[in-house]
Amino acid sequence: EIELSGDAAADATAAANPSYFGHNQYVADEWGITLKNNHAQTVAMFREFWNQIIFFDFVASTNNEYKIYLQTIAAVTPVLVSGSSTLFAGGLIHEALKNKSNSLSVHKQITAMRSTLENIMHMKLDVHSVSPDTVLFLNVVYHVESFRVYSGTAYGLAHYLNDAGVQRMELQTYVEAVVDYVFDRYLEHMYRSKASSEKLLSLEGHTEYLLAMCCHRASRIRTKCHSWLQYRLVATYPFLQWRPKCLANVLDVVSKLETLVDDVSTELYATNDEHSVITFNNKFSLDLPEDRKSRAEIRSIVLEIAGSWLHSAWTLAPTEMMSVIAHKLSLYQSPLLSSLMYTQC
Repeated sequence: EIELSGDAAADATAAANPSYFGHNQYVADEWGITLKNNHAQTVAMFREFWNQIIFFDFVASTNNEYKIYLQTIAAVTPVLVSGSSTLFAGGLIHEALKNKSNSLSVHKQITAMRSTLENIMHMKLDVHSVSPDTVLFLNVVYHVESFRVYSGTAYGLAHYLNDAGVQRMELQTYVEAVVDYVFDRYLEHMYRSKASSEKLLSLEGHTEYLLAMCCHRASRIRTKCHSWLQYRLVATYPFLQWRPKCLANVLDVVSKLETLVDDVSTELYATNDEHSVITFNNKFSLDLPEDRKSRAEIRSIVLEIAGSWLHSAWTLAPTEMMSVIAHKLSLYQSPLLSSLMYTQC
């Protein structure tokens, strides 16, 4: 297992170790996220590779075999932020601009990359005021994560939302616009894909992933993933709300939150409390924040999700699913779930 999460206060030294991502543990093969002990150095290496690919517009190639190669490399590329407060230094573009003979072609490419960002952001953000290095970084994130989408995964997107370097350079709105756009491309890719067991597994896996991210320590990630889950993924594929695996996950989280969230007036829960952990099918686990307000917010989010899914299951699911849903509910002895069943079913 590999540890993940966001900690905007981490510096470059801490980022070199996966512990930068906190105590939230995920299986890399399950959610398609690559992290190693030398994560910061690995990110730098892949960023340099993709800087060259995007800057020189190799992604514009119409050669299908070449695109498959890039898609394969993207699949093993780590999330392109490391937690360092220095998001990037003056690199490829800075050096290219030193050579006056290249200046016209460099400026032409920068203009083209700005145009790509304008299309992504629908002219809502000013991309002409950001530096060339920032333009390149945003284009790299867009292309790499888009290549991942064609492999059926959008698991890396949330990890750009709480990065220290992104926050220090005040790029949150730009990064959020890019990952929002890519998540919509994931949904489009799934919609166009033929019905298959792989497609169903991808949809269920992303439902599970986003539910887990709704319990994340970072409020920015909780808010965004709740929006992706409820108003995009589930809204597009309502049947996910009564899929046995998905429904069992959300009911399990509600049941566990009942014992992990209380109304005591103290500000913090005990740190390193081994009982303050939510597990999903023994595949991965999330440690809840010690802050009572944050933990109460997580409970509120998950209760809202559970309530809406139960209501949809009871009103929209095929008749043959009713007995399955009733069986799932019967497995829990939880006052919170009993209340939800009474109000929603």
